[in-house]
Amino acid sequence: MTYKEALILLMEENGGFAPLNLIYKKIWDYKDKNEINGITPNATIRERLQRDKEFFPLGIGVWGLSKYQHVLMAKETAAKTKVEKQERMHAKIQGMLLVLGNQRGLDTYTNDKSWTFNNKKLGALCSLQEIPPFTYTDIIKKSVNYVDVAWFATDKNAFPIRICEVEDSTDFRAALTKFKELEFFNIEFYCISVSKRYTKFETEINKNAFKSLVKRVEFQSYEDIITAYEYEMKKIRF
Repeated sequence: MTYKEALILLMEENGGFAPLNLIYKKIWDYKDKNEINGITPNATIRERLQRDKEFFPLGIGVWGLSKYQHVLMAKETAAKTKVEKQERMHAKIQGMLLVLGNQRGLDTYTNDKSWTFNNKKLGALCSLQEIPPFTYTDIIKKSVNYVDVAWFATDKNAFPIRICEVEDSTDFRAALTKFKELEFFNIEFYCISVSKRYTKFETEINKNAFKSLVKRVEFQSYEDIITAYEYEMKKIRF
């Protein structure tokens, strides 16, 4: 099977598109790595994506099948209710975080795989469908499995680099409880919400139960994430 054929099959099974880090990881499910003579297969993959008309750049480190371009690039219908708007924003921020993690060459994970960002399911934007077994099974099953977004190292140890919880209206306690269970790991913890909720975040993290996290957890606003995402988007050459 050629690179082109493998890329087409991979994208078809991933919803018509795929981030590069997922392509690098999964292409060998379709193409026999023993047939490869070169020492830089990832460079060859990028060259095929850029050269063949069957593929087009869909975003930061994301490529799609050209025949689905009209669907993948279509604008989402406007949210009508307050709840729909909250859910849409929540998914938007999660999608941006996944893309930013992918762009950094990290493995990415989300619990909310069925939500969409720019007509793309979050589960198809991340490179991991399950949390790697980096710690006790109980901690993973009861806590880490349910994180909004996590970035992982791509080496064999696959330890988490950053965990982000997107908080629209809750009191941050659920997020901080997850972080508390992982506080002895070298992980970056982020609570992300609208900027006006920073005071509420400060109130919760300064409670006795979470004081050990005061210097470990950062607050970022939705605007911070959107700005970082748009900055990276401007560097793309379509």
